[in-house]
Amino acid sequence: MNRIVSFSLVAAIFALLCVGTAFGQGAGELSGLVTDPTGAVVPNAEVTLTNSATGEKRTTATTGAGIYRFVAIPVVGAYTLETSPKGFKRYHLGNIVVSVGAVTSHDIQLELGSGSETVSVEAGSQIIQTQDSATSELIDHRVWENMPLEARNPNDFINLVAGSVPEQLAGGTFRGAAVNGTRTGTGNYMVEGLDNNEQGQGGVAVCGTACGQGGANTSISPDAIQEYRVITHNFNAEYGKAGGFVTDTVLKSGTNKWHGSAFEYNRLQALTANDWFSNNVGVQDHLVRNQFGGSVGGPIKTDKSFFYATFEAHRLRESAPITGTSMTQQFYDFVNSGQMAAYVDANLCGGACSNLPTTVGPNFQSQLQKFPLAMPLVNSTEDCSTSTTGNCVGQGLFTTGFAYPVPVYGTATEQQVTPIDQYRGSIKLDQTLSSKDVLHGLYSAEDVHFQCNFCNNDTGFFGVPEDNPNRTQTGGITWDHTFSPTVLNQARIGYVRHTANFLGPGSEGIPEMLTIDSLVGQFGGSTAIPQFFTENQFQYKDDLTITKGKHGLKFGGEYRRTRNFSSFKADEFGHFWSWSAEDLITDAVFDDVVSTAFGYQNYYGGWYQAGAAVVPATGQVPNFRRATEPTNTLSMVRMIGAQPGGLL
Repeated sequence: MNRIVSFSLVAAIFALLCVGTAFGQGAGELSGLVTDPTGAVVPNAEVTLTNSATGEKRTTATTGAGIYRFVAIPVVGAYTLETSPKGFKRYHLGNIVVSVGAVTSHDIQLELGSGSETVSVEAGSQIIQTQDSATSELIDHRVWENMPLEARNPNDFINLVAGSVPEQLAGGTFRGAAVNGTRTGTGNYMVEGLDNNEQGQGGVAVCGTACGQGGANTSISPDAIQEYRVITHNFNAEYGKAGGFVTDTVLKSGTNKWHGSAFEYNRLQALTANDWFSNNVGVQDHLVRNQFGGSVGGPIKTDKSFFYATFEAHRLRESAPITGTSMTQQFYDFVNSGQMAAYVDANLCGGACSNLPTTVGPNFQSQLQKFPLAMPLVNSTEDCSTSTTGNCVGQGLFTTGFAYPVPVYGTATEQQVTPIDQYRGSIKLDQTLSSKDVLHGLYSAEDVHFQCNFCNNDTGFFGVPEDNPNRTQTGGITWDHTFSPTVLNQARIGYVRHTANFLGPGSEGIPEMLTIDSLVGQFGGSTAIPQFFTENQFQYKDDLTITKGKHGLKFGGEYRRTRNFSSFKADEFGHFWSWSAEDLITDAVFDDVVSTAFGYQNYYGGWYQAGAAVVPATGQVPNFRRATEPTNTLSMVRMIGAQPGGLL
């Protein structure tokens, strides 16, 4: 405890001595210097900021150094700034636009006169950011309104930032872009100052590139986003968490006027050409993409309560040819008719293999009937009566170089079908309680269901079906309380939840069965499936901002509680890898018989490798839970330093 107290005191002193900026996450800031015609500062001048879209009004007073400062300003609509000190004309500055994660500066030079006279000025664009040393790039709604965005995931626009490498070119991890030499997965995704990071799988995207870049827990519809800032250098301590980059997203807010949108994008297969490679193997591509949705926002109570809600759906139907080496129908019939047993016994074993199976193994037969695409049988035109090489030759432990009268292997091409259904929705609520208290609430959810007809495999080609349902949720409430014109407190509560399951429908309980020869099909699912991921994070944070003289000080604390109830059931059902096609089709009896005939007494056996996840001490299936206890993280003191006016 003494160490914690000492650390807190040191951090607090350090906060008072450091220089930086004090803007709030998920909001903007406005500040400036008020002077008279001679350039002297004007202290204790009342300054009023009004939002023309929502009617929200804030009042502050200049410090002894003539500095006014508004922090945690909602990024919605335009603002007007007014001040009318005694002995000066009324000053009216209109059309002020603030930006998320940035300090907008507008100095005021008053003119002598009466308050009945008004000096009106229109704010211009601020080209240079003088209050912040961080390097960032703003991406607002006008960008995605005028640029193509295939997956409608705004995180893809990180690729526009200098020094960014898309995740597809940075190792294909699906964990987001790699920025300025950092690895993928080192971004910090925030929405309205709240955490929005995928936790359990290190930021992996819920459905790969079809849903855009990964990293974030919930990908938000572009129709819901007002501004999106990417900070790549020198981001302040309050962001923390990651060393690569920070995204600070602001959702659209409702205003006193009703706004809405509706859209649909549809890509039809009938209007597109077939891929050259698909034409080359005589198959037809299939890709249909349909994206539709809309948004609506407006007042619940004029000047008091507002909402903005969005919903969109994405349905992708895609298939592409997969080509690999599989078993021939001729070899299947050769085995099932008993001809292989007689042929091998006479030509390989010299009569010592009379007990070879005369039919296809019952396990192979039942799995083939259930999952024909896991080992597609092909009709080969190869004539083995004139060829003793290539597909007519075995590849097993004892049959390598052994010629069969029928081809064993052939080239199979099957359509891999991967439908995706994605649904996203969000809602933002703003409530003015009083002149000193404002509440902001948000909730976003995303549901993605990915399926594949034979992706569940460890060969990368043919296998059994895979099912991958995902659901993510992000929510939070922010309470802004003004203690005085120079003291503002911002309290936040955030919640992040993610569930993602990787299933093999119909193959549960079936061990993985494949071969180490050139066959690229398998029965049973991958040893990495099933997987079950469920993570919950509860976030509590508080920031206190104080304007003192020329300087702005910010202190804060944050507490997070993470619960993980995930299971990675690696090799739960076991795996059996055969030497070759002869073993697989006979349920591993072939090499048992042949090895005995050659005098090895099952030394090699029918399996190249076999295993399963067990506890050695008990021989029982282990507990696959990844974590059972919550993880708590406490950040005692955070600071972001000083405001305009120079160094302390």
